[in-house]
Amino acid sequence: MQKFFTYLIVQTLLLVITNSSFARIPDEHRIRLAEAFRISKLLGEQVWTSWSEVPFSTLLIIGEKEYLIRHAKPSDEFISIGYDSLLGSEIWVRDRQFNPAFLACFPAVGGIPTVVVGTPEKTGKDGADWIITLLHEHFHQLQYTRPDYYERVNQLGLSEKEDDGNWMLNYPFPYEDEKIGELMEELSQILVDGMYAPGLRRQIKVAKKYHRLQKKLKKSLSEKDYRYLHFQLWQEGIARYTELIVAGKVAQLYQPTELYSSLNDPVPLREMAHIKRETVKQELTQISLKSARRGAFYPIGAAMGLWNDRIHPGWTERYFTYMFELEKTLNRN
Repeated sequence: MQKFFTYLIVQTLLLVITNSSFARIPDEHRIRLAEAFRISKLLGEQVWTSWSEVPFSTLLIIGEKEYLIRHAKPSDEFISIGYDSLLGSEIWVRDRQFNPAFLACFPAVGGIPTVVVGTPEKTGKDGADWIITLLHEHFHQLQYTRPDYYERVNQLGLSEKEDDGNWMLNYPFPYEDEKIGELMEELSQILVDGMYAPGLRRQIKVAKKYHRLQKKLKKSLSEKDYRYLHFQLWQEGIARYTELIVAGKVAQLYQPTELYSSLNDPVPLREMAHIKRETVKQELTQISLKSARRGAFYPIGAAMGLWNDRIHPGWTERYFTYMFELEKTLNRN
């Protein structure tokens, strides 16, 4: 019996030593992450129905360690370092596997859509921008957890290999085609006009230009290329749109916590709405498909969402019904 108790004591001490070898998440990162969770909880449902029901599973990369937070099924290589009351989650840690500059969402652990993110310094973002961008990635979690998302993705027929998601990043879209580039630049300018044009008569003119341009694009692209374009506008463009809407809600309705305010981030959270909108406008006016490549779809899709908030209020209610078909989502009366 004495040997048994000695064994238990040794194992307990080993566990304590093992856990203590992993530093806890530094306070500044805990505070910013907690602020993102709080914004999601308080404002998420005002942007997308059922968004608050989606777990905000996050893998935070700090130095040579990865910290898993709010995740239902940690894999075996993770070790628990205890419960964090600020983050409302048990924290698990493992040695780093991903690029510390990541700011993405994919089934990184246990097949569960997980936001994989480095620190603001490693991702090149100020603290407030980092927080709002996390909400962009959290919106992807809402997309990915729709019951028929993966089935519908496979039906697009855009992957060369079954169950290979790399096509989303590497699909051979004709980025170098000058004609397609000119059409995308024209589309961008139309969307800028739509976002800011005053009066019904002006909006009708913009809408006519927009529909003519869409027909030209459809004729100029192959059927697969056109599907890829609208997949990206639906997925990444509306994720960028969501950033802007969340930032707007924060500016109007949100009071940052005292903990977050104590960090003195250089740009206040409430200023992100103006900054985000101006960034999209600038990207649209300077867009080059050849140089921006897939990145061009983000501001274009965001602008489509913002414009249709003006001319087709309520379009977001159809967003998941017409999956990957943003034209139907936006133009159905």
